[in-house]
Amino acid sequence: MRIVTGEEINELCDLKAVMESQSKVFKNFAEGKAFLGPRAVLSQGENAQFSYLARASSAGPTIVKFGTVFPGNSGSSFPVVQTSILVLSPENGSVEYSFDGETVTKLRTVAASMVAAKVLASPEINSIAVVGLGHQGLAHAKAFRELYPHTKLIGVSKEAKPNDVFDEVTTDIKKTQDAELVLLATSSTNPVMREINRGVTALSIGSFAPNRSEVSAEAVKSADLIVVDDVLTSKSQCGSIINANQDDLLEVESLGNIILSGKSRTDENQRIFYFSVGLGIQDAALVELILERL
Repeated sequence: MRIVTGEEINELCDLKAVMESQSKVFKNFAEGKAFLGPRAVLSQGENAQFSYLARASSAGPTIVKFGTVFPGNSGSSFPVVQTSILVLSPENGSVEYSFDGETVTKLRTVAASMVAAKVLASPEINSIAVVGLGHQGLAHAKAFRELYPHTKLIGVSKEAKPNDVFDEVTTDIKKTQDAELVLLATSSTNPVMREINRGVTALSIGSFAPNRSEVSAEAVKSADLIVVDDVLTSKSQCGSIINANQDDLLEVESLGNIILSGKSRTDENQRIFYFSVGLGIQDAALVELILERL
């Protein structure tokens, strides 16, 4: 079994290529060309454990991903999110590779968010806010800086520590009201966004389990368009979607269908949400890209 380290993965990947891999696999999934096994999540207080199987293409390898989310690890020697990815041979079923799961997760989550931003947000963005400055928040901020080099970038965190990536770092959540594009990366059990202004696109990556809800039900229901990585998964696993869909009438679109149809923002005043719980096909797509470059 070959172990692929985080350092190797980072050296082999660039943002543009990873974005292309994510856009492609979302389209494949919408067309039935990528395959996702049922996602298992066990909540344990504020903690969660998860696992799933996936394949990004018919002939590609199957990946097995499992891990934990322990918010209490913040500031300790242990990561908040700990994951492992095993790659199974499509020829004999043996475990051929073991990938550093945290690196793969970070890269594919960031890239998917950038794809969603490019598809759903207004072309003209004057300000971007990132709420939650952990590993994912900072990784997203660096990607935003690469894709939107001249846009004001605001960081919102419980501790307003200066950071060179941002033009401004604050503890004031109201600063998000000045931004046309907002990323929520908090893994909070209580809503940090209770309303969304007209013209805003909000990307939530922290509502990844039933007990995680970064966005209030009222804010979700006020949206003109709600986009998710997968409709069935989001309705059973995304806390913000679950809370807003108690009557089972909430209309959501998959990102893959949005990309395939060419539909996106039709009005600069639309309120748009994108929720990502994270899909195994995303990991599998990035694994395929890395295997091509090894």
